[in-house]
Amino acid sequence: MTKSIYPMIYPNKAFPPASVAVGESLRTAIAGLEHQFIVEARDEYGEQGAVGNLLLEGGAAVSAHGLNQDDEIEVIVDDNLNGTYTASYTPEKSGTYLLSVLLTGSSMLHDLGNFAFGKRLALSHIKGSPFLLKVVPGATDPGQSELVFSGILEQVTGRDLIIDLQAYDANKNRRLVGGDKIVAYLSSSSNVLEIDTSVECNSKYLDEGLYSLMCPAVSTAGKYQLDVNFADIKGVLTPIRFSPFDVVIHPGHATPETTEVSSGGLEVDIGTGQKVVRFNSHVGLFGSFVVAAKDMFANEVNVGGNRFIARVKGDINAEPSDRLVRVIDQGNGHYTFAYKVSYASSYQIDVAMLTNSGIHGEYYLNKGSFKDGTPDNALIQSQLGFESERWAFNRRFTHFRWTGYISFPHTGDFQLQLDGIDGYGTIWIDEVHGIFRRHDKRSGLDFKADENILYELKVEYVSVRSDRFSLQFLWSSRKIRQQIISKKYLFNTPKPIKGSPFDLIVS
Repeated sequence: MTKSIYPMIYPNKAFPPASVAVGESLRTAIAGLEHQFIVEARDEYGEQGAVGNLLLEGGAAVSAHGLNQDDEIEVIVDDNLNGTYTASYTPEKSGTYLLSVLLTGSSMLHDLGNFAFGKRLALSHIKGSPFLLKVVPGATDPGQSELVFSGILEQVTGRDLIIDLQAYDANKNRRLVGGDKIVAYLSSSSNVLEIDTSVECNSKYLDEGLYSLMCPAVSTAGKYQLDVNFADIKGVLTPIRFSPFDVVIHPGHATPETTEVSSGGLEVDIGTGQKVVRFNSHVGLFGSFVVAAKDMFANEVNVGGNRFIARVKGDINAEPSDRLVRVIDQGNGHYTFAYKVSYASSYQIDVAMLTNSGIHGEYYLNKGSFKDGTPDNALIQSQLGFESERWAFNRRFTHFRWTGYISFPHTGDFQLQLDGIDGYGTIWIDEVHGIFRRHDKRSGLDFKADENILYELKVEYVSVRSDRFSLQFLWSSRKIRQQIISKKYLFNTPKPIKGSPFDLIVS
């Protein structure tokens, strides 16, 4: 019996265009994690349109690398000695890459003239290479995640503290999805704060790993700490980068209802536990007291800029100048009030804070004379500087009255003027007044001002034309050129401070 002998057919040399790579890691990966794919070295003699025969041994030169505009991925290739190769890589930066897989083997050389072909050894792309690889960020890393702000964290009492938190993975890639659990607390860091002011903050996911943290408003000014953590599935908290953060909560804007005398007065118990402040002074000598501006929660304001008007009221024999009280802004939320009275008697000191800028305007329709009844329209006017062919209301107002308070930029002599009048007008500043008429060439109202005093202001104007309104309220002095009086020197809506009016005994 003749024994049959079957020939062993081995694959030819590696042929890159017929060699392949397999694995999900050719197209998707997660930053910070190791990924692998398999390269199969095959020859060129597979079925038509298919891959070649898998080589049975190693030794082919296989290499790979990922590349994009900003970064590169290093790929390590291990020879499995059976025609397959394991490629491993750990991407650091997220983004889209071109992943090239190259193999050294025979490649086709075409002779376009004779349609003949030859072979050469070359480092060439395998089938499908380069692959489009998308690397997504890894899991959120609290140690890399951070708050988005510059400078210092600060807010005022009565307002929520809102700040953004950007989540990153371990390689500082911006996260693209939400779902993290954030635990944050705003707590007092000052022993001065005796009440518990710790509040829990809420988080809201926005987009691309960005969260908005909202810490509810607190009523006590001072120094706080903001602790921000990520919680894992077991509830273990890990602080974000630089946590905890220092936060300064400033007092809000001053309010008349809480602003009060802090020194210079005598606190008197009038029964039932109620106390009032009274002042004592001597004839012809300056007396003074200090007012502390406070916000709606009674926190002392630590900056200046508030406006007060104060007057001495009482004995009719007092000189007009005795009524005036100078107010000196110390720039730290404290205000010194100074007064001097010429006659011994009992008085009261009214102290009010002005809460709005601009003056109150009243507008009356065509009347035979100025009336004191209800105006046909009213609004707060920031300044008196009209230069319009038509009146803003498109109505034929003829009588106008503006009331409020005026301050002066420096102490000295001022000239005040109503310009552009087509009828007549009057300006009152406390007890001083000036009358202006059409075609009147007089220079204006002369007034000696003190920069530390707010004066009552009233302007009345009667127009004889309804098609044009170009009134301007001007001033000038040795230090400033003639100009429209700015809104920063005009005020309205005085409100008494806490405890006002105050009794004053002058002996």
